[in-house]
Amino acid sequence: MGAREEALLLGLRAQPDDVARWREYAEAIAEAWPDHATRIRSACGRGDPTGPEGVLAALLDTLPEELREAVVTLGGRLTAGPTVWLEAEQFLAHHDALFRAAPLVTDLILSDATDAVGRLALLPALRRYTALSFSDTLLFNGGAGQLAGSPHLGQLLHLGLIGTDLDDEDLSALFGSRAFPRLTSLDLSNDREGQSYSLDGLRALAGAAFAGTLELLTMERRWFGPGVVSVLAALPRLEGIGLEGGALGDAGAVALAAMPRRWTRLGLGWNDIGDAGVVALAGSEALGGLRWLDLGNNDFGDDGALALARSPFLTALESLKLGRPKLSPETREALSARFGVCVRFDLP
Repeated sequence: MGAREEALLLGLRAQPDDVARWREYAEAIAEAWPDHATRIRSACGRGDPTGPEGVLAALLDTLPEELREAVVTLGGRLTAGPTVWLEAEQFLAHHDALFRAAPLVTDLILSDATDAVGRLALLPALRRYTALSFSDTLLFNGGAGQLAGSPHLGQLLHLGLIGTDLDDEDLSALFGSRAFPRLTSLDLSNDREGQSYSLDGLRALAGAAFAGTLELLTMERRWFGPGVVSVLAALPRLEGIGLEGGALGDAGAVALAAMPRRWTRLGLGWNDIGDAGVVALAGSEALGGLRWLDLGNNDFGDDGALALARSPFLTALESLKLGRPKLSPETREALSARFGVCVRFDLP
């Protein structure tokens, strides 16, 4: 793909409803990709692409067969959404074809990339994406270091490394890198037994190039206890956390509540938080802008739940997940009266 074609596609990502831009792109690729150009002209000529779907649906047949399933929605149309999930080897082989047929995709999830990380890290096509995540991938044996050395990830806003078998040395490579200075979201969660890094290793996050830009940190099933709060405190722009299965307990919840933050998202399910911790959270001004709160599968009862219902700070809440707490009918009624359909309980 030439520089002009790539620039036009990136422009279409910014203005996907601009039919004139689609026509200009069709002219630019007409010689190299005549079938592709014909489908774009046809879709634009019908006048139906009021959004990107009309054009994108016309491009399905231009993809290599092994890529079609990866970018087709359940409705049978080429995806107009931001995310695509495919095998790493498919992406390496067909990244230009994918970009031509699905230029609006900004979020890339690559599976089975263990043996491909070194080649991916050197691939300029990664510059086209602002979110990169891995699935069924291990980054041991130097993989994390290869990723940290990539010159093509400076635009990343999200990096997802769930269950990639990271240890403290791997974290040191990632946090010491200048490869992704703009990250606003990082996921280091465990899936089953997929991570082995320690709390001490995690503390190096405070010195990362992106420590000052990070807004969302997810570390589900890492069981670090209340000590992890000191790591969160070192991230000045952090406003959302996903700490499901973090063993915070009441001490960790109280420490979170005392932080001088404006939290917008708190994922605190399965954290052994009792009434004291929930009462502290409900009484914290730091939750004044909170939109999403997950307290499912914790140990609180009526006292904690009533504190939530009576909190003067939970005015922006859009979702409150409480799991299956043992609450009286009166407490449930108070929660429903305060939060309406925003409060959700798991089925017994």
